[in-house]
Amino acid sequence: MAVLDIDTEVKSFLKITGATYDTLITQLILNVTNQIENYCQQPIIARTVQVTDMQVDLINNKLILLPYSNPVSIVSLQYKSYELGETLETIDSDYYEIVIRGNVYFLILELADNSTWAPENYIYNVYVEVGWALASVPEEVNQVAVEMVVSLFQQSTYGENRFEKSTINENLGGAALNTVYSSSLNRWKDILDKYRRMTL
Repeated sequence: MAVLDIDTEVKSFLKITGATYDTLITQLILNVTNQIENYCQQPIIARTVQVTDMQVDLINNKLILLPYSNPVSIVSLQYKSYELGETLETIDSDYYEIVIRGNVYFLILELADNSTWAPENYIYNVYVEVGWALASVPEEVNQVAVEMVVSLFQQSTYGENRFEKSTINENLGGAALNTVYSSSLNRWKDILDKYRRMTL
């Protein structure tokens, strides 16, 4: 899995030079990247995912997918009927579009002949790329990640924990983490909330 590109910022904040703590910092960045993406319920760093939730608009004969709040592009879009033996057919890009409403991305699929197409009668297989290229991840997301990594480092045996300055408490998802960190938790969540996946 790709991780946020914040190694330089973390080491600068901690005033660390050289490679002594590189293994620990790399692991902390991986952990924080996972925490942020789990909290946001969608990729921050661009990767391909399968869409498993969708909504059919029976009135207008449209299929609505992708309640994402991070950039989205279609990788593949296929469908087949529920009949046994049917094979997946690829849907041409002429028949769908991605619509942005506010900061939410929706895929709207509307075949040319709506009179003969009933979207609820089909099984869909949809893969999309969600998230940003590493160099384009929003600065405020990177900043939250840097602060989280620094806080975690400070609790390690190499940081302030050796002076018994921190204890175990909570993290973004509610599991164990330190009290130094917990004071920033609500501020981090407020920033990350705008990057959380929407629900249909």
